[in-house]
Amino acid sequence: MDSIIELKNQAEELRKNKNYSEAIKIYEKIISKDDKDKYINWGYASCSRKLNDVKKAFNIAQKNYLANRDYQINNNLYAWCHYDLFIKSAKSSNEKNFLKAAQKIISLTSQDKYSPYVKTVFKVISNYANNIYNAVEILKWLEELDVNKLNDQPTRIEGKDIKSRKFESDKCKYYRTKCKALLKLNKHRECIDTALEAFDNLKYDDLTWIKYYCAQAYFYSENYSDAVRYLQPIYGNKKEWYVANWLMKSYDKLGDYEVMEKYAYDAYILPGDDDKKIEFYKYTANVFNKKKDLEKTKNLIKYVYLLKKDMTDKVDNDLMHYIKVLKIDIEKIKDIKELKINIDKIFTELKYKDQQPLKGYIKNILSNGKSGFISAGSNDYYFNFRSVISNKNQIKVGGKANFYLEDSYDKKKNTKTKMAV
Repeated sequence: MDSIIELKNQAEELRKNKNYSEAIKIYEKIISKDDKDKYINWGYASCSRKLNDVKKAFNIAQKNYLANRDYQINNNLYAWCHYDLFIKSAKSSNEKNFLKAAQKIISLTSQDKYSPYVKTVFKVISNYANNIYNAVEILKWLEELDVNKLNDQPTRIEGKDIKSRKFESDKCKYYRTKCKALLKLNKHRECIDTALEAFDNLKYDDLTWIKYYCAQAYFYSENYSDAVRYLQPIYGNKKEWYVANWLMKSYDKLGDYEVMEKYAYDAYILPGDDDKKIEFYKYTANVFNKKKDLEKTKNLIKYVYLLKKDMTDKVDNDLMHYIKVLKIDIEKIKDIKELKINIDKIFTELKYKDQQPLKGYIKNILSNGKSGFISAGSNDYYFNFRSVISNKNQIKVGGKANFYLEDSYDKKKNTKTKMAV
Protein backbone atom coordinates (compact mmCIF):
# COMPACT_ATOMS: atom_id res chain seq x y z
CA MET A 1 0.00 0.00 0.00
CA ASP A 2 1.34 3.43 -0.95
CA SER A 3 2.13 5.84 1.86
CA ILE A 4 0.45 9.28 2.08
CA ILE A 5 3.70 10.92 0.98
CA GLU A 6 3.94 8.67 -2.08
CA LEU A 7 0.31 9.40 -2.99
CA LYS A 8 0.92 13.12 -2.62
CA ASN A 9 3.91 12.90 -4.96
CA GLN A 10 1.89 10.90 -7.50
CA ALA A 11 -1.00 13.38 -7.42
CA GLU A 12 1.38 16.33 -7.74
CA GLU A 13 3.14 14.77 -10.73
CA LEU A 14 -0.15 13.99 -12.47
CA ARG A 15 -1.43 17.53 -11.86
CA LYS A 16 1.75 19.11 -13.23
CA ASN A 17 1.47 16.90 -16.33
CA LYS A 18 -2.16 18.04 -16.77
CA ASN A 19 -3.53 14.55 -16.18
CA TYR A 20 -6.27 16.00 -14.00
CA SER A 21 -8.69 13.06 -14.03
CA GLU A 22 -6.08 10.62 -12.69
CA ALA A 23 -4.80 13.22 -10.23
CA ILE A 24 -8.31 13.60 -8.78
CA LYS A 25 -8.51 9.85 -8.11
CA ILE A 26 -5.30 10.04 -6.08
CA TYR A 27 -6.42 13.20 -4.25
CA GLU A 28 -9.66 11.46 -3.26
CA LYS A 29 -7.69 8.52 -1.84
CA ILE A 30 -5.60 10.91 0.26
CA ILE A 31 -8.60 12.94 1.45
CA SER A 32 -10.43 9.76 2.50
CA LYS A 33 -7.61 9.31 5.02
CA ASP A 34 -6.84 12.96 5.83
CA ASP A 35 -9.07 15.82 4.67
CA LYS A 36 -7.23 18.56 6.57
CA ASP A 37 -4.17 19.04 4.32
CA LYS A 38 -4.60 22.51 2.76
CA TYR A 39 -2.23 21.83 -0.15
CA ILE A 40 -3.99 18.57 -1.07
CA ASN A 41 -7.38 20.26 -0.94
CA TRP A 42 -6.08 23.06 -3.13
CA GLY A 43 -4.74 20.54 -5.68
CA TYR A 44 -8.05 18.65 -5.62
CA ALA A 45 -10.03 21.87 -6.21
CA SER A 46 -7.59 23.04 -8.88
CA CYS A 47 -7.90 19.82 -10.90
CA SER A 48 -11.69 19.92 -10.59
CA ARG A 49 -11.75 23.45 -12.01
CA LYS A 50 -9.42 22.44 -14.83
CA LEU A 51 -11.98 19.79 -15.78
CA ASN A 52 -14.72 22.48 -15.74
CA ASP A 53 -16.38 21.08 -12.62
CA VAL A 54 -16.42 24.57 -11.16
CA LYS A 55 -19.15 24.01 -8.57
CA LYS A 56 -17.21 21.11 -7.10
CA ALA A 57 -14.02 23.19 -7.15
CA PHE A 58 -15.88 26.06 -5.46
CA ASN A 59 -17.11 23.85 -2.61
CA ILE A 60 -13.66 22.33 -2.00
CA ALA A 61 -11.91 25.71 -2.15
CA GLN A 62 -14.54 27.28 0.11
CA LYS A 63 -14.08 24.59 2.77
CA ASN A 64 -10.31 25.01 2.51
CA TYR A 65 -10.67 28.79 2.81
CA LEU A 66 -12.80 28.57 5.96
CA ALA A 67 -10.12 26.41 7.58
CA ASN A 68 -7.10 28.31 6.19
CA ARG A 69 -8.02 31.93 5.46
CA ASP A 70 -4.41 33.06 5.01
CA TYR A 71 -3.53 30.41 2.43
CA GLN A 72 -3.22 32.75 -0.57
CA ILE A 73 -2.86 30.15 -3.32
CA ASN A 74 -6.23 28.72 -2.29
CA ASN A 75 -7.71 32.21 -1.91
CA ASN A 76 -6.80 32.90 -5.53
CA LEU A 77 -8.41 29.65 -6.63
CA TYR A 78 -11.51 30.35 -4.53
CA ALA A 79 -11.68 33.78 -6.17
CA TRP A 80 -11.39 32.24 -9.66
CA CYS A 81 -14.30 29.95 -8.81
CA HIS A 82 -16.35 33.02 -7.82
CA TYR A 83 -15.36 34.61 -11.13
CA ASP A 84 -16.33 31.54 -13.17
CA LEU A 85 -19.68 31.07 -11.46
CA PHE A 86 -20.90 34.61 -10.78
CA ILE A 87 -18.89 37.10 -12.86
CA LYS A 88 -17.76 35.67 -16.19
CA SER A 89 -21.21 35.09 -17.71
CA ALA A 90 -23.33 36.99 -15.21
CA LYS A 91 -26.75 38.29 -16.22
CA SER A 92 -27.91 41.73 -15.17
CA SER A 93 -30.92 40.15 -13.40
CA ASN A 94 -28.49 38.68 -10.86
CA GLU A 95 -26.78 42.01 -10.16
CA LYS A 96 -26.91 41.56 -6.38
CA ASN A 97 -25.05 38.22 -6.54
CA PHE A 98 -22.77 39.63 -9.22
CA LEU A 99 -21.63 42.56 -7.06
CA LYS A 100 -21.40 40.40 -3.94
CA ALA A 101 -19.10 37.99 -5.78
CA ALA A 102 -17.03 40.87 -7.17
CA GLN A 103 -16.53 42.35 -3.70
CA LYS A 104 -15.58 38.90 -2.38
CA ILE A 105 -12.93 38.52 -5.09
CA ILE A 106 -11.47 41.94 -4.25
CA SER A 107 -11.27 40.97 -0.57
CA LEU A 108 -9.70 37.57 -1.30
CA THR A 109 -6.99 38.65 -3.71
CA SER A 110 -4.60 41.41 -4.69
CA GLN A 111 -3.87 42.98 -8.06
CA ASP A 112 -1.48 40.46 -9.62
CA LYS A 113 -1.31 38.20 -12.67
CA TYR A 114 -2.37 35.08 -10.72
CA SER A 115 -5.75 36.36 -9.54
CA PRO A 116 -8.99 37.46 -11.24
CA TYR A 117 -8.75 40.85 -9.51
CA VAL A 118 -8.25 43.00 -12.63
CA LYS A 119 -10.67 40.99 -14.77
CA THR A 120 -13.32 41.34 -12.09
CA VAL A 121 -12.97 45.11 -11.77
CA PHE A 122 -13.26 45.56 -15.53
CA LYS A 123 -16.25 43.20 -15.65
CA VAL A 124 -18.06 45.29 -13.03
CA ILE A 125 -17.20 48.47 -14.92
CA SER A 126 -18.47 46.91 -18.16
CA ASN A 127 -21.72 46.07 -16.39
CA TYR A 128 -22.17 49.71 -15.34
CA ALA A 129 -21.24 50.93 -18.83
CA ASN A 130 -23.44 48.59 -20.88
CA ASN A 131 -26.70 48.89 -18.98
CA ILE A 132 -27.65 52.35 -17.72
CA TYR A 133 -24.31 54.16 -17.86
CA ASN A 134 -23.24 54.96 -14.29
CA ALA A 135 -20.14 57.16 -14.34
CA VAL A 136 -20.00 57.52 -10.54
CA GLU A 137 -19.85 53.76 -9.94
CA ILE A 138 -17.38 53.31 -12.80
CA LEU A 139 -14.97 55.81 -11.24
CA LYS A 140 -15.44 54.21 -7.83
CA TRP A 141 -14.43 50.79 -9.17
CA LEU A 142 -11.50 52.25 -11.12
CA GLU A 143 -10.13 53.39 -7.75
CA GLU A 144 -9.68 49.70 -6.89
CA LEU A 145 -6.94 49.52 -9.53
CA ASP A 146 -3.34 50.67 -9.32
CA VAL A 147 -2.79 51.96 -12.85
CA ASN A 148 0.99 51.56 -12.53
CA LYS A 149 0.59 47.80 -12.04
CA LEU A 150 -1.63 47.30 -15.08
CA ASN A 151 -0.30 45.59 -18.19
CA ASP A 152 0.61 48.09 -20.93
CA GLN A 153 0.98 45.58 -23.78
CA PRO A 154 -1.90 45.22 -26.26
CA THR A 155 -2.85 41.65 -27.17
CA ARG A 156 -3.27 40.33 -30.69
CA ILE A 157 -5.41 37.38 -31.77
CA GLU A 158 -4.43 35.67 -34.99
CA GLY A 159 -5.56 32.52 -36.74
CA LYS A 160 -6.08 30.90 -40.11
CA ASP A 161 -9.83 31.44 -40.19
CA ILE A 162 -10.06 34.79 -38.39
CA LYS A 163 -8.81 38.24 -39.19
CA SER A 164 -5.97 39.41 -36.96
CA ARG A 165 -7.32 41.66 -34.21
CA LYS A 166 -5.51 43.88 -31.75
CA PHE A 167 -7.01 44.49 -28.30
CA GLU A 168 -6.07 47.37 -26.04
CA SER A 169 -3.93 46.83 -22.97
CA ASP A 170 -5.45 46.92 -19.49
CA LYS A 171 -3.70 50.22 -18.85
CA CYS A 172 -5.23 51.75 -21.98
CA LYS A 173 -8.66 50.42 -20.98
CA TYR A 174 -8.24 52.08 -17.58
CA TYR A 175 -7.43 55.50 -19.07
CA ARG A 176 -10.08 55.27 -21.80
CA THR A 177 -12.77 54.28 -19.30
CA LYS A 178 -11.76 56.99 -16.85
CA CYS A 179 -11.73 59.71 -19.51
CA LYS A 180 -15.22 58.79 -20.68
CA ALA A 181 -16.64 58.68 -17.14
CA LEU A 182 -15.11 62.06 -16.24
CA LEU A 183 -16.49 63.53 -19.46
CA LYS A 184 -19.98 62.22 -18.64
CA LEU A 185 -19.76 63.94 -15.23
CA ASN A 186 -18.65 67.22 -16.86
CA LYS A 187 -15.28 67.01 -15.10
CA HIS A 188 -13.55 68.38 -18.16
CA ARG A 189 -10.25 69.48 -16.63
CA GLU A 190 -9.82 66.09 -14.94
CA CYS A 191 -10.64 64.36 -18.23
CA ILE A 192 -7.97 66.38 -20.05
CA ASP A 193 -5.38 65.75 -17.32
CA THR A 194 -6.14 62.01 -17.38
CA ALA A 195 -5.78 61.93 -21.17
CA LEU A 196 -2.45 63.78 -21.05
CA GLU A 197 -1.22 61.30 -18.43
CA ALA A 198 -2.29 58.46 -20.72
CA PHE A 199 -0.37 59.94 -23.65
CA ASP A 200 2.78 59.93 -21.49
CA ASN A 201 2.28 56.40 -20.15
CA LEU A 202 0.99 54.45 -23.15
CA LYS A 203 3.51 53.56 -25.84
CA TYR A 204 1.95 50.67 -27.76
CA ASP A 205 -1.82 51.27 -27.84
CA ASP A 206 -4.12 52.99 -30.28
CA LEU A 207 -5.11 56.13 -28.38
CA THR A 208 -7.95 57.19 -30.70
CA TRP A 209 -10.77 56.98 -28.14
CA ILE A 210 -8.79 58.76 -25.43
CA LYS A 211 -8.00 61.57 -27.88
CA TYR A 212 -11.67 61.68 -28.87
CA TYR A 213 -12.82 62.17 -25.25
CA CYS A 214 -10.01 64.66 -24.65
CA ALA A 215 -11.13 66.69 -27.68
CA GLN A 216 -14.69 66.85 -26.33
CA ALA A 217 -13.39 67.98 -22.93
CA TYR A 218 -11.44 70.77 -24.64
CA PHE A 219 -14.59 71.75 -26.57
CA TYR A 220 -16.66 72.01 -23.39
CA SER A 221 -13.81 74.00 -21.82
CA GLU A 222 -14.20 76.43 -24.75
CA ASN A 223 -10.74 75.56 -26.02
CA TYR A 224 -11.91 74.90 -29.57
CA SER A 225 -8.49 75.04 -31.24
CA ASP A 226 -7.20 72.16 -29.09
CA ALA A 227 -10.42 70.26 -29.77
CA VAL A 228 -9.69 70.55 -33.50
CA ARG A 229 -6.03 69.64 -32.93
CA TYR A 230 -7.05 66.25 -31.54
CA LEU A 231 -10.06 65.64 -33.78
CA GLN A 232 -8.48 66.20 -37.19
CA PRO A 233 -5.92 63.34 -36.99
CA ILE A 234 -8.69 61.04 -35.73
CA TYR A 235 -10.86 61.98 -38.70
CA GLY A 236 -7.95 61.37 -41.06
CA ASN A 237 -7.87 57.72 -39.94
CA LYS A 238 -11.47 57.22 -38.85
CA LYS A 239 -14.01 58.91 -41.08
CA GLU A 240 -17.06 58.54 -38.85
CA TRP A 241 -20.06 60.85 -38.72
CA TYR A 242 -19.70 61.55 -34.99
CA VAL A 243 -16.10 62.77 -35.40
CA ALA A 244 -17.20 65.03 -38.27
CA ASN A 245 -20.00 66.28 -36.01
CA TRP A 246 -17.53 67.46 -33.34
CA LEU A 247 -15.32 69.07 -35.98
CA MET A 248 -18.39 70.87 -37.34
CA LYS A 249 -19.25 72.24 -33.89
CA SER A 250 -15.65 73.23 -33.16
CA TYR A 251 -15.25 75.17 -36.41
CA ASP A 252 -18.63 76.80 -35.83
CA LYS A 253 -17.37 78.08 -32.47
CA LEU A 254 -14.13 79.24 -34.13
CA GLY A 255 -16.17 81.19 -36.68
CA ASP A 256 -14.80 79.29 -39.69
CA TYR A 257 -18.15 78.66 -41.36
CA GLU A 258 -16.78 77.40 -44.67
CA VAL A 259 -14.96 74.51 -42.99
CA MET A 260 -17.89 74.04 -40.61
CA GLU A 261 -20.22 73.47 -43.57
CA LYS A 262 -17.86 70.86 -45.02
CA TYR A 263 -17.94 68.81 -41.83
CA ALA A 264 -21.71 69.29 -41.47
CA TYR A 265 -22.13 67.63 -44.86
CA ASP A 266 -19.71 64.84 -43.91
CA ALA A 267 -21.56 64.17 -40.65
CA TYR A 268 -24.79 63.90 -42.61
CA ILE A 269 -23.57 61.73 -45.48
CA LEU A 270 -21.45 59.27 -43.47
CA PRO A 271 -23.22 56.08 -42.30
CA GLY A 272 -25.09 56.30 -39.02
CA ASP A 273 -28.62 55.77 -37.74
CA ASP A 274 -30.77 58.89 -37.86
CA ASP A 275 -31.94 58.40 -34.27
CA LYS A 276 -28.28 58.71 -33.19
CA LYS A 277 -27.94 61.94 -35.20
CA ILE A 278 -30.81 63.83 -33.56
CA GLU A 279 -28.52 66.23 -31.64
CA PHE A 280 -26.57 66.84 -34.85
CA TYR A 281 -29.77 67.83 -36.67
CA LYS A 282 -30.77 70.13 -33.80
CA TYR A 283 -27.36 71.79 -33.83
CA THR A 284 -27.45 72.43 -37.59
CA ALA A 285 -31.00 73.79 -37.18
CA ASN A 286 -29.58 76.31 -34.69
CA VAL A 287 -26.85 77.25 -37.19
CA PHE A 288 -29.42 77.97 -39.91
CA ASN A 289 -31.61 79.80 -37.41
CA LYS A 290 -28.72 82.14 -36.56
CA LYS A 291 -28.37 82.79 -40.30
CA LYS A 292 -32.09 83.65 -40.45
CA ASP A 293 -32.71 80.78 -42.88
CA LEU A 294 -36.10 79.82 -41.46
CA GLU A 295 -37.10 77.33 -44.16
CA LYS A 296 -34.09 75.09 -43.52
CA THR A 297 -34.44 75.55 -39.77
CA LYS A 298 -38.07 74.46 -39.86
CA ASN A 299 -37.39 71.44 -42.08
CA LEU A 300 -34.68 70.21 -39.73
CA ILE A 301 -36.82 70.71 -36.62
CA LYS A 302 -39.76 68.95 -38.27
CA TYR A 303 -37.46 66.04 -39.11
CA VAL A 304 -36.19 65.86 -35.53
CA TYR A 305 -39.78 65.93 -34.29
CA LEU A 306 -40.76 62.93 -36.43
CA LEU A 307 -37.63 61.01 -35.44
CA LYS A 308 -38.37 61.62 -31.76
CA LYS A 309 -42.01 60.58 -32.18
CA ASP A 310 -40.95 57.43 -34.00
CA MET A 311 -38.45 56.53 -31.24
CA THR A 312 -40.40 57.12 -28.03
CA ASP A 313 -43.66 58.83 -28.95
CA LYS A 314 -42.49 61.55 -26.55
CA VAL A 315 -41.02 64.94 -27.44
CA ASP A 316 -38.90 66.89 -24.94
CA ASN A 317 -39.92 70.35 -23.74
CA ASP A 318 -36.90 71.99 -25.37
CA LEU A 319 -37.94 70.76 -28.81
CA MET A 320 -41.59 71.70 -28.26
CA HIS A 321 -40.50 75.21 -27.28
CA TYR A 322 -38.48 75.45 -30.50
CA ILE A 323 -41.52 74.29 -32.51
CA LYS A 324 -43.69 76.92 -30.81
CA VAL A 325 -41.21 79.74 -31.47
CA LEU A 326 -40.96 78.75 -35.15
CA LYS A 327 -44.78 78.55 -35.34
CA ILE A 328 -44.72 75.02 -36.75
CA ASP A 329 -48.08 73.24 -36.96
CA ILE A 330 -47.24 69.73 -35.69
CA GLU A 331 -50.53 68.36 -37.03
CA LYS A 332 -49.18 68.90 -40.54
CA ILE A 333 -45.84 67.13 -39.88
CA LYS A 334 -46.56 63.67 -41.25
CA ASP A 335 -44.59 62.70 -44.35
CA ILE A 336 -41.07 61.79 -43.20
CA LYS A 337 -40.06 60.65 -46.72
CA GLU A 338 -40.81 64.07 -48.19
CA LEU A 339 -38.96 65.72 -45.33
CA LYS A 340 -35.99 63.43 -45.91
CA ILE A 341 -35.78 64.65 -49.52
CA ASN A 342 -35.65 68.24 -48.22
CA ILE A 343 -32.96 67.32 -45.68
CA ASP A 344 -30.89 65.69 -48.46
CA LYS A 345 -31.18 68.89 -50.46
CA ILE A 346 -30.14 71.08 -47.50
CA PHE A 347 -26.87 69.27 -46.89
CA THR A 348 -26.04 68.72 -50.56
CA GLU A 349 -26.42 72.43 -51.24
CA LEU A 350 -24.31 73.14 -48.18
CA LYS A 351 -21.42 71.12 -49.56
CA TYR A 352 -21.71 72.07 -53.24
CA LYS A 353 -23.18 75.56 -53.07
CA ASP A 354 -20.65 76.80 -55.65
CA GLN A 355 -21.51 74.05 -58.19
CA GLN A 356 -24.42 73.37 -60.50
CA PRO A 357 -25.67 69.75 -60.32
CA LEU A 358 -24.86 67.54 -63.31
CA LYS A 359 -27.16 64.97 -64.89
CA GLY A 360 -26.24 61.53 -66.20
CA TYR A 361 -27.03 57.84 -65.88
CA ILE A 362 -25.53 54.82 -64.12
CA LYS A 363 -23.25 53.24 -66.72
CA ASN A 364 -22.19 50.23 -64.66
CA ILE A 365 -21.77 48.89 -61.13
CA LEU A 366 -18.52 47.15 -60.26
CA SER A 367 -18.45 43.54 -59.06
CA ASN A 368 -17.76 44.64 -55.46
CA GLY A 369 -21.27 46.13 -55.38
CA LYS A 370 -19.91 49.21 -53.62
CA SER A 371 -19.00 51.49 -56.51
CA GLY A 372 -19.47 52.11 -60.22
CA PHE A 373 -19.43 54.72 -62.98
CA ILE A 374 -21.82 57.47 -64.03
CA SER A 375 -21.84 58.61 -67.65
CA ALA A 376 -22.52 62.27 -68.47
CA GLY A 377 -21.97 63.50 -72.01
CA SER A 378 -18.59 62.23 -73.18
CA ASN A 379 -17.24 61.68 -69.65
CA ASP A 380 -17.47 58.81 -67.18
CA TYR A 381 -17.11 59.49 -63.46
CA TYR A 382 -16.37 57.01 -60.70
CA PHE A 383 -18.74 57.00 -57.71
CA ASN A 384 -18.87 55.17 -54.37
CA PHE A 385 -22.10 54.02 -52.73
CA ARG A 386 -20.98 55.70 -49.48
CA SER A 387 -21.48 59.11 -51.12
CA VAL A 388 -25.01 58.35 -52.37
CA ILE A 389 -27.70 60.24 -50.45
CA SER A 390 -30.82 58.68 -51.98
CA ASN A 391 -32.00 55.10 -51.41
CA LYS A 392 -29.03 52.93 -52.36
CA ASN A 393 -31.35 50.04 -53.26
CA GLN A 394 -32.67 52.10 -56.17
CA ILE A 395 -29.26 52.38 -57.84
CA LYS A 396 -29.46 50.35 -61.05
CA VAL A 397 -27.59 50.33 -64.35
CA GLY A 398 -29.30 52.75 -66.73
CA GLY A 399 -30.92 54.71 -63.91
CA LYS A 400 -30.82 58.51 -63.93
CA ALA A 401 -28.35 60.28 -61.64
CA ASN A 402 -27.99 63.85 -60.43
CA PHE A 403 -24.54 64.47 -59.04
CA TYR A 404 -21.74 66.88 -58.21
CA LEU A 405 -18.01 66.54 -58.79
CA GLU A 406 -15.31 66.26 -56.17
CA ASP A 407 -11.52 66.10 -56.43
CA SER A 408 -10.13 62.58 -56.26
CA TYR A 409 -7.05 60.57 -57.16
CA ASP A 410 -6.74 57.60 -59.51
CA LYS A 411 -4.09 55.34 -57.97
CA LYS A 412 -3.86 53.11 -61.06
CA LYS A 413 -3.22 56.04 -63.41
CA ASN A 414 -1.31 57.96 -60.74
CA THR A 415 -3.16 61.16 -61.57
CA LYS A 416 -5.67 63.61 -60.12
CA THR A 417 -9.23 63.15 -61.31
CA LYS A 418 -12.86 63.97 -60.54
CA MET A 419 -15.37 61.62 -58.94
CA ALA A 420 -19.15 61.82 -58.79
CA VAL A 421 -20.85 62.38 -55.44
